[in-house]
Amino acid sequence: MARPPGDIFPPPERLLEMDPEEIAGFLLEYLNQFPKHNHVFHLGNLTGSAGAFVPYAGVYFQRVIEVIAEAWGWLMREGMIAERPEAATHGFVFVTRRGQNIRLHADLEAYRRAAILHDEVLEPSLSQKVVSLFRQGDYDTAVFAAFKEIEVRVREVGDFTESDLGVSLMRQAFGEKAWRLTDKARDPGEKVATMETFAGAIGLFKNPSSHRNVALSATEAAALIYFANYLLGIVESRRPPKLGPRGK
Repeated sequence: MARPPGDIFPPPERLLEMDPEEIAGFLLEYLNQFPKHNHVFHLGNLTGSAGAFVPYAGVYFQRVIEVIAEAWGWLMREGMIAERPEAATHGFVFVTRRGQNIRLHADLEAYRRAAILHDEVLEPSLSQKVVSLFRQGDYDTAVFAAFKEIEVRVREVGDFTESDLGVSLMRQAFGEKAWRLTDKARDPGEKVATMETFAGAIGLFKNPSSHRNVALSATEAAALIYFANYLLGIVESRRPPKLGPRGK
């Protein structure tokens, strides 16, 4: 027997505070509980005065069906539900193959996180360290791991020791006393700007996360991970070429 909306959706008061994409996860979970074979849905039937949402919504009925309609539109846009192709079923939809793969509202949240961070554009070693954390929703740890990878890579490429850390390491690697990772063809101002970029990034995004919890949204965390990926590209571009046989 199908579960009623009240067994799947949060209380109506909470539902009305949520964004359409959050509600969409609960709506998809509700739709996916019905048999797949030839089962179609219509928004009007779902939210009508004789529909299953009446006892669930109570005095909030009109507002609830409006936010359900918003979530319905989001699922359509994401290709998780689609209109039936037959002319006789105009307005009726079915749950697509993509939608059927998302059985619970928590699965949709994981899908949304994955869509924000495209791991295929990340350097493989960075992807291995941060993508799993990010998709679990552990954003501050994922960002910390990304900027720690910069620190590790700078030590490796610049041939520094394990005791060289953080902002000090960045200033050594890109500063005028060493210039180990500096593009010497650049003018002095750009050299200093590069040093300050790395030092600032480590000081702002790696060190604070190592001392306290930093509340980051998924969007903010993804942007910082992409930035870390860009900085890693700069470090790799400064890696000395490998010597051939007998130093050639």
